[in-house]
Amino acid sequence: MARGNGGRLIFRSDDDCRLFLGILEEVVRRARGRVLAYCLMRNHFHILMGVGDVPLSLIMQRVLCRYSRYVNAIHKRRGHLFQSRFKAKLCLRD
Repeated sequence: MARGNGGRLIFRSDDDCRLFLGILEEVVRRARGRVLAYCLMRNHFHILMGVGDVPLSLIMQRVLCRYSRYVNAIHKRRGHLFQSRFKAKLCLRD
């Protein structure tokens, strides 16, 4: 999960949500992982995913960096989009 810097919006429109999901799909597919569930809210998101050989931290770095660059360019903003590092909790298959 990750949230907007200072609780600010990270998804301003449905197009932003679709772009984020497209980036997520591409990065996870290349890493041979699986997105099992997700929930996007305007100022944060939750993702449940299974990973393979590529570490979760690398997957999230790629997704969040690409999406941040897009948002900063399209919405003519600067600075951090996300507040600190993403938060991860280990979920066992059971």
